[in-house]
Amino acid sequence: MTPVPHPIQGPTAWTPDSLKQEDWLLSLGPEMLKDLEQTRTRLSARKLSLAHAMSEDFGDALQGLGHLVRSRLQSGPGFVILRGWAAHRLPEAEAGLLFWGIACSLGVPQPQSLTGDRLHVVAEGITLPPGRVAPGGSTSSNEILLHTENARPPAPPDILGLLCLEQAESGGDSVLLSGHALHNRLLEHHPEDVLRLYQEYLFGRHDEPYPDGRVCDGSPVFRDQAGKVLVRYGRYWMRVAESTTGVPLDAAGRQALDRVDAMLVMPTMALTLRLCPGDALFIDNHVVLHGRRAFEDPQGGSRRRLLRVWVADREQRHSVLPA
Repeated sequence: MTPVPHPIQGPTAWTPDSLKQEDWLLSLGPEMLKDLEQTRTRLSARKLSLAHAMSEDFGDALQGLGHLVRSRLQSGPGFVILRGWAAHRLPEAEAGLLFWGIACSLGVPQPQSLTGDRLHVVAEGITLPPGRVAPGGSTSSNEILLHTENARPPAPPDILGLLCLEQAESGGDSVLLSGHALHNRLLEHHPEDVLRLYQEYLFGRHDEPYPDGRVCDGSPVFRDQAGKVLVRYGRYWMRVAESTTGVPLDAAGRQALDRVDAMLVMPTMALTLRLCPGDALFIDNHVVLHGRRAFEDPQGGSRRRLLRVWVADREQRHSVLPA
């Protein structure tokens, strides 16, 4: 039975006007930066590669940093930016290894392809493995509309992490929107659509040969789990599911998604941030939608480049999506 929706209270139901910088910014102090450098030196001396790194390799310093990030995600607006770490000045392999270590302290990092890729490079013109498609997505300079990470089976990641190594000369700003504020606004203006959004939609998959043979997964846009409303949205992948299955979306379902899309472009709903080189952004993927403005990288100049990680919560991993 679909639950009776109610307004969501608390810091996750934010709008840009209700946020202060201290709600989401976590500046790293000298001691934490010293711990990161000592961890980097130790891992470099061991010649540890990302392919062979385990969570226990990173030590207590990154565990402490992970605890800070997790506590801010749980008690704040659902996203946090670590600032002050000069990761962009390190060799990319070393920066990526430490970023992976922070991800390990948050939960269980998830592969980002069926071949097991640990980190995904977000940059224009990156060659994708055979079968992977990202039209207008992370390997282009186009705008990316607001969405939650769709990811791969068995479920979307609980936490999304992005490490900025270089920003574009023009554009490329990150866009964030509270799924809980979206829920509340829809409930206020279009309650009948919210009821439909608590029912199942289909989300398509990348064009890869999945072992289970399925071409899509089912999930509501809003789902109540133990008193917390989880959000999953990505209009592109919902259209992929329609195309792949040949099953058109019902009229009520389409109207509800159109209402969502209309609200996602309202300037009073979304927060625009420009990540600085070295910034690490972590997002609760069940609460905050994210996107990106289009950008331009001049020939021969600096080029926008980020590293992406997906993390599963150790405690909630098996309860994110219904069977």
